[in-house]
Amino acid sequence: MYPFKIKIHVNTMASSMKRALYKEIRKVKRWGRSGHFIEALRHRDIIIPTERLPELIKEGELIEFHTNKGSRRVLIRHMPTGICMTLNLDSHDVLTGWYNEPEDTHQNLDKDEYLFL
Repeated sequence: MYPFKIKIHVNTMASSMKRALYKEIRKVKRWGRSGHFIEALRHRDIIIPTERLPELIKEGELIEFHTNKGSRRVLIRHMPTGICMTLNLDSHDVLTGWYNEPEDTHQNLDKDEYLFL
């Protein structure tokens, strides 16, 4: 459990931190799927075949890192499909998923939530 909350957008991350996070993501052999993830996909009418999940994660682009819920988490976005996922780096679970237009550049991003942004 992390004693503090931190949220860092990829645009302000040190390149060494990005490399370390990508390395950690790719090191995981098998990602679990939380009940919330399964339910979120169903509710949002998103279909991700189980066998395709590792590929989407491996090819996903890092968007942010945070510890807001007491564990180390990353948000990734698979740009060709627009599928976004939150991964728990401590439990190796996919926590939730949603669709975001690949062209969306997040002009309305709440910068107050992020460190250094």
